[in-house]
Amino acid sequence: MTPIEDINVVGVDPGLVHTGVVGISISFPAKTIRVSDEIVLGPDPQGVKDFMAGLNIQHVYIEGYRTRGQFNTNDRMVRAVQNMKAELSKSVVVPNMGIKKVVKPPLLSLLGLTNFRTSNHRDLESAARILVLGMLKDGFENHVIADIVRDNLEGRKWDVR
Repeated sequence: MTPIEDINVVGVDPGLVHTGVVGISISFPAKTIRVSDEIVLGPDPQGVKDFMAGLNIQHVYIEGYRTRGQFNTNDRMVRAVQNMKAELSKSVVVPNMGIKKVVKPPLLSLLGLTNFRTSNHRDLESAARILVLGMLKDGFENHVIADIVRDNLEGRKWDVR
């Protein structure tokens, strides 16, 4: 199953210090994957919108936040996720429970979603993982990833940048 047009998906890891934003553009005709990233200061939906400007985005996957103990950041993080969801069109909040058991390093590497610059809490790596998990949960986008993996296993390499 191969899509006719390009696929553009964004993953967002909201944070109080840094918000990690990772985009992936997949072109089947050209067999290319382009990765872009941005570290936005604070939980700023407008900074994420600026990153996405001009792209035909299919989905924005936002990492969900679970409250933990009695941390004073819980309320601010819950609000940050809610604000991102409200402000970013085509967005879906994705829980991250068990993400490292599903989204493994070889898949991230195959998609070019590794070797990010450093941020406060590895926000870009988290955004990349949530992007892939969101795609795996979407029926069509899951097929897109499966086609890329199949091509790789059958020796048809993609140009990843």
